This record gives sequence, structure tokens and C-alpha cells, in this order.
Amino acid sequence: MAQTKINMQHQMLAYYKENLRIDGEGAKRLYNICVNSIQTALTKADIALKQNNYEELYSVIHTLKGVLASTGLDELLQIVNELNIKAKEAANGNKDAIDDDFKEKFLGLKQTLSLLQKE
Repeated sequence: MAQTKINMQHQMLAYYKENLRIDGEGAKRLYNICVNSIQTALTKADIALKQNNYEELYSVIHTLKGVLASTGLDELLQIVNELNIKAKEAANGNKDAIDDDFKEKFLGLKQTLSLLQKE
């Protein structure tokens, strides 16, 4: 998951241009909307995880999956897909699904995506 802010920005802007036919100011607006949505989702997921609120955790991770699906950040989307499966299991009663592997992947994802917020 060795990503840089510049690399992720390039991936996202290229995805917008190639797949959504959006570039220039429209792409910058979409980028900012996605970054804000990602940060909001990560904050909510972090709170839900700390409170062991697995239903909320699943809901937020699922939302994050949808946002990342429209960014072109495929490596990170794959990680969120894995987290989504485990969060769904936990929401359905299997609390053991939120194990050290889940927490480690979530922390790594959070650290990587937080790069998008840095100036």
C-alpha cells in the first residue's frame, strides 16, 4: 500500500478523465468531494470501531467502498472490499470478524488515505 499523495491524485484525476469524461475544474471539484467523503467515512468508521458498533461500521465501510469505486484507487478499493466483508460478518453477529488483521488493514488504509488531506 505504498502510495503517495501525488500518485493517488494522478490516479483519481486520470480515472475521472478516462471513465467519467470529467477534467479541469470539474475534476478538481469531484476530487475535493471524494476526499471529503473519504475523510468523513474514515472518521465515522474509526468511532464505530472504537465503540464496537459493528452495524454502523459496516454501513460506513460500505459507503467508503462506494466512494473509492469512483476514484480509480483500485488497490485501496480491494482492501476496503476485504474490510467490508468482515464488517458485514460482524454486523451479522460474528464479532470475531473484527480481528487484528481487520484493525491492521483499517489503520493502514486510514494512514494512506489521510495523505490526501495533507497540503
